[in-house]
Amino acid sequence: MLIENNSFDFAEFQNPDAFFWNGHLWFWNDKLNDDELFSQLEEMASIGAKNAWIIPVPSEFRPESMPTNMKPGYLTEDYLRLFSRLVEKMGNLDMRLWLYDDGGWPSGGVCGRIVKENPHLIQKTLVRYEKRPLMGETVKIPDDCIAGFMFRNNDMVCKCESGEELTVDTSDCIIEIYSAEPDFAWVGRPLFPDLLNPESIRVFIEKTHEEYKRHIGQYFGNVIPVIICDDVKVTHMPWTDDMASGFFIDKGYDLTDCLPSLFKGTSKKDMQVRVDYFDYWSKRFAETFFETIHKWCAENGVAFSGHLGGEEDILGARTFGHGHPMRNYREFDIPGVDAVWRHIYPAVKNIKDKNDDHKKDNAGIFDWTGITDQHAVKNDHFPKFASSVAHQDGKKYSWIELFSAYGSDLTVEQMKWITDFCYVRGINLMSSCERYLSTKDFYMAAMRPMLFPGNPIWNYLDLYHTYSARASYLLGLGTPEIKAAVYYPIRDVWAGSPQMLRAVGQSLETLTSALFENRCDFDFIDDDMLESEKTVTGNGILKTGQMEYTHIYISKCEWITEKSLQKLNDFVSSGGTVITFENGLSVNNANFKNMDLSKLTANLNSIVGVEPANSPIRACKRRLANGNLYFITNEGLENVSCVLKFGEDKHMQMMIVDPENGKIYTPSEAVYSDNVWSYQTELSFSGSLFVLFSEDKQLYDKADLTHTRAERNAVKILNSNWLYRKSKAYIAGDHDFEVIEMPDEPYAPIDLGDWCINNNIEPSFSGEVEYLLRFECGDMDLKRVSSIDLGVVKYACQVKLNGELVGKRAWSPFLFDVKDRLVQGENILRVIVANTMANQYVHTDLATRWPENLTGFYNRICLKFEHDSVPSGLYGPVLLF
Repeated sequence: MLIENNSFDFAEFQNPDAFFWNGHLWFWNDKLNDDELFSQLEEMASIGAKNAWIIPVPSEFRPESMPTNMKPGYLTEDYLRLFSRLVEKMGNLDMRLWLYDDGGWPSGGVCGRIVKENPHLIQKTLVRYEKRPLMGETVKIPDDCIAGFMFRNNDMVCKCESGEELTVDTSDCIIEIYSAEPDFAWVGRPLFPDLLNPESIRVFIEKTHEEYKRHIGQYFGNVIPVIICDDVKVTHMPWTDDMASGFFIDKGYDLTDCLPSLFKGTSKKDMQVRVDYFDYWSKRFAETFFETIHKWCAENGVAFSGHLGGEEDILGARTFGHGHPMRNYREFDIPGVDAVWRHIYPAVKNIKDKNDDHKKDNAGIFDWTGITDQHAVKNDHFPKFASSVAHQDGKKYSWIELFSAYGSDLTVEQMKWITDFCYVRGINLMSSCERYLSTKDFYMAAMRPMLFPGNPIWNYLDLYHTYSARASYLLGLGTPEIKAAVYYPIRDVWAGSPQMLRAVGQSLETLTSALFENRCDFDFIDDDMLESEKTVTGNGILKTGQMEYTHIYISKCEWITEKSLQKLNDFVSSGGTVITFENGLSVNNANFKNMDLSKLTANLNSIVGVEPANSPIRACKRRLANGNLYFITNEGLENVSCVLKFGEDKHMQMMIVDPENGKIYTPSEAVYSDNVWSYQTELSFSGSLFVLFSEDKQLYDKADLTHTRAERNAVKILNSNWLYRKSKAYIAGDHDFEVIEMPDEPYAPIDLGDWCINNNIEPSFSGEVEYLLRFECGDMDLKRVSSIDLGVVKYACQVKLNGELVGKRAWSPFLFDVKDRLVQGENILRVIVANTMANQYVHTDLATRWPENLTGFYNRICLKFEHDSVPSGLYGPVLLF
């Protein structure tokens, strides 16, 4: 069903199967008709967006904050017949559909229909109330509550049963009432069902999966390789009808006796109750929802995938309603995560409050501090939750949904940086947000970036899609070479107080960042994996599935299970290594080595050696049937010049595999000495490199291009005498976006740099500007010049020299081969530079034309981001080399 490749194949690399190509989340927010849908499909296919994630957005999804005009109605016969025609069209275009399982998100409620037709299935949340009665007052415990508790001076006096009456004989008494109440907190959204109740999942499958099967089941496993769920969760502090009895069977004590411990308390007993509660309901959630749908998909020949929410926050397991990300991911054929609101971003934004200005932080990941009521602790490596499960379960692929609500200032170069960030952490399939069926009127101010022809970066997305398709193919080959594992302290997350949680999260983040910064790749492991009978130890190895770990790292934690500790003891006894960081375990175990950060980093085994050692180079490795493949990326914000060192055999041939152009190079400057291959290279911002070592002679024969990293010497500096004219404008019209070809106005002088400064281009201009330069070349120049470097370009460009298209680029280096293209005498260089739509949002009334109940609050968030990419133009220096 899913593609299984273990050997590098040159032809497949050059033209990967449609399965590997990035695609767009396609929001159906307006009237559906074949002509418009087919036209948009063809547009996506034309730029290499060969997958589509159709997200139906029915009018009942968020009527008060994201109104839509989608017709015919969701899951009606007319809708399903149209859907069937669309899938057939996708097959004809050699596209793939990842079938989205609901109308809007989160998955599981069928836009409120389950609860509307079955009111008893509404999800329930555990609620705590306080009463402070006067002395002598008689208080009745409500008949419909779970239990009440009397406290005096913070000490529990007694448990009170529902319906019980008691007279208070003291003035310092507090009575706490605990009730399971329907969750109506989803203001302006359909009511959501109880996903801990198997009946809810049965109804969900009947209304969605079975209906799709009836109309398009013949496409399962071919045009439709995958069914996905989105942001699935239960309410915070979930409850279900048989929670107490189920908990008693599983844990052996009455949860209703301990309800106060779920909300407060720092004693060992309080924390144990919280651990048991989260452990019980998260296990039930995984089995009831994810396992049930996984089995249905397997029976019907289609893979199951999806993602949760809040994985980027170490506290997400408590506050986002999924309980335990890795536990749920194990029920996916393709585990997934998502990165929205700039969870991953170079030059990260930290929004202290939705109404405050943002500020810049270090490159890496979005800091959620202040956005939720909880104090979040970031997890830079959260994509590894999904990729680790995939590695350990022998699953080829893990997936990420990218760019939703990142803002219209997102550049293709930033898209590549973010994508490489995910690749090097084990993710190997990508999808991109957002494509809208309609962008008219208030839809113009919806979530963005909007990936459609009305966006200046649209004409450059084919570069990104081609790169990511080939990279996904490469990173789906073979098996990962990972020998280190990091224990994920999920039980401490469940147990802890806010102060304890921050300490646990920060310790984990410090440890994982230290490993990755030193190019020691790792997987996360958890108690479920350690306790599994499938996980065995011996000969210094902890083996689970295809993964064999020799080193286990444990950050600050206290709540690891006894069974997990025993497995780790067996591992150490067999010769394995367990290293604790910041007293990772409270138990006194002489077999575990405790190290401070400096000693720990000094003893790491790096996948790739790098000089200088402190460079922001990250790496991962995969073992192939016909070689070893390395992926190396620069996560810094500046260009990096470095020497890479690989511990590969001298009989191997070193080759550079370039997903941008589909070629293989044999680097003549690679040197083998002292059992190490050394290779000097320069990686720009967003730069990356695939290096393949192989003894496959047939593969080596394909690499008929020899690449030499020669020193470049500037022959000419072309920074002055530039002219310009605006060639194409992208504007927000009265009712929709418009693309306007500009008249051939006379060229005017322009300085390199921001085209709005000291020039006559208005700050609101989004579109393309054509730069023109006439320059002379002599006979010696023709012999010496091989390339032109445009320096800094904001943010994409195409180059024409003497009337011929040289090429186009959307990320650094903006370097173009011009060998044999120059002529003696006058040469005419044209550089067409495109910026983003951010200028239209920042410098017009576009983002504020409509009230938030029409645009959604995402508009406000995106607008804060969009100031970053307003500066536009050709900056240079422009050099002939």
